[in-house]
Amino acid sequence: MKEKGIIKIFKALSDNNRIKILYLLKEGKSTFKNMESNLELTQPTISHHIKILKESGLIVEEKQGKNKCYSINKLQVQLVGDYIRYLIK
Repeated sequence: MKEKGIIKIFKALSDNNRIKILYLLKEGKSTFKNMESNLELTQPTISHHIKILKESGLIVEEKQGKNKCYSINKLQVQLVGDYIRYLIK
């Protein structure tokens, strides 16, 4: 994993609201509207955090009709876990 990529991921993980989004997505795909009703965050705040999580590769966006669904990018999360395990060996 490249140094810039891992730094972007750790920065994305450093915010409590982004962690909340990931916990919500842990249960499966979610629409923006579902996030808004479950997270007690404003639409602009959620948009900002979604953008950062997408740029880091931790979540992916999928179009379903007029809606966008978000889910955890399990491969990217696994790579982060592998990287952390590598550091402690």
